[in-house]
Amino acid sequence: PVAIFVFYNLNYRKMREEKFTEKVGAVYEGLFTNKRSVLFFPMLFIIRRMVFAFLCLMLYDLVIMQMIIMLFMTLVVCVYVVNYSPFEDPLLNKLEVMNEFTNMMAIDVFFCLTDVAKSTTKAEKLIINDILATMYISLMAVNVVVHLTIMARGSYRDFKII
Repeated sequence: PVAIFVFYNLNYRKMREEKFTEKVGAVYEGLFTNKRSVLFFPMLFIIRRMVFAFLCLMLYDLVIMQMIIMLFMTLVVCVYVVNYSPFEDPLLNKLEVMNEFTNMMAIDVFFCLTDVAKSTTKAEKLIINDILATMYISLMAVNVVVHLTIMARGSYRDFKII
């Protein structure tokens, strides 16, 4: 990730050139090329995946620590997107923020499913788990419906133009 960041930072002035974009422009496609702050987004994306892989492989027995670290990483990405709006399309910036909030809420639900939230009886635990599972499914369903609606509207507009 650091090598990618250094490469694009050194070639920042070339980013708007067509020849450079054809060769190595896929990394920042859809992102603003007139702001240096946007160069950090692809690196942040890769670092986040690397941290997730590390957590799964090395801290597999510390589930709560995994969730805390992922919650922090999600918050960092959310703050970055809100502050720098890296995408050219304002809708993509809003969708990214919505996705990060969805991730934060999902992590919170998972946190409640761990042994940290202890209940007094087995029946209470089953009821709480059912409620949390319903919350998680509803959360994901809303996220999917929003994305599908946006895709359908875009497709409808494209068909209308043809």
